[in-house]
Amino acid sequence: MIMKRVVLIVWTLLLCGGNLFATKHWQTHFSYNSVQVIAMDQDEVYALANGKLFSINQQTEQLTLFTNFSGLHGTEIAYIAYDESREQLLILYSDGKIDIRRNKNMYYVSDLYSKQMTYSKRCNNITIQGDMAYLSMDFGILTFDLEAYEFVDTYYIGPEAQAVRVTDVMFVGDSIYAQTPNTIYSAHIDDNVVDIRVWNKCNKLHK
Repeated sequence: MIMKRVVLIVWTLLLCGGNLFATKHWQTHFSYNSVQVIAMDQDEVYALANGKLFSINQQTEQLTLFTNFSGLHGTEIAYIAYDESREQLLILYSDGKIDIRRNKNMYYVSDLYSKQMTYSKRCNNITIQGDMAYLSMDFGILTFDLEAYEFVDTYYIGPEAQAVRVTDVMFVGDSIYAQTPNTIYSAHIDDNVVDIRVWNKCNKLHK
């Protein structure tokens, strides 16, 4: 319902103001008809559409576009998530760059982008649990410290610790679950989850 409202507001603004997005001689043209992810704080609804980020104020319905001119350090955004405890927005790009928007300031994290690796650096999903963000990657799971802005661990959960594409991470009870295109893996959160031996295949989530 929220996503439909976001798209409706965007199209209304587009139809009512032809020069709304013009900045001097430059004009930004985004496609808003395919919103994939939304994230919300107390004031703003953030939306990711076709790799681009915008927000709508929940009270005034004012539209804000986020570009390199407004502080972004990348172009194609893969995923966004809002960290309520620290009141910050996580912005992950397809090439591994990370922006964190906090108190209207943008903090850039280049660790993953700068790392030499053969796997794709695209993030498929973000799950926030406590002080950590669990990033579902094309090769496994990355844990990111939301206070220190640094990566902590990498979980390779495929057979014999091989890389496997993770599409989502979920915490249920005392277990962590990782969804892949073919199966679901689980482990007890008190175990050493970096160790592949504590991960098991399962058919369903156990509450």
